[in-house]
Amino acid sequence: MEIGESAAEGATRETWEEANAEVEILSPFAHLDIPLIGQTYIIFLAKLKKPHFSPGPESSECQLFAPEDIPFDSLSFSSMLVTLKLVRT
Repeated sequence: MEIGESAAEGATRETWEEANAEVEILSPFAHLDIPLIGQTYIIFLAKLKKPHFSPGPESSECQLFAPEDIPFDSLSFSSMLVTLKLVRT
């Protein structure tokens, strides 16, 4: 989050920066703490406002997957692996 923005505003901004995607935040979904590396994540459920997205300046690629097609072995961040497994259950 940046100074002066809420967690939801930060999530919306990060989604734009990472995937050039405009989203509408629906609700909080999960809160993950990773004390070993001094990080905490607040994950939100959101929907795309438009069906357009592409890699942002901080991403090499982005893609949508059906839940059964998520390539869990290829994910870069363990926090996202945990979150996506929560979504599937």
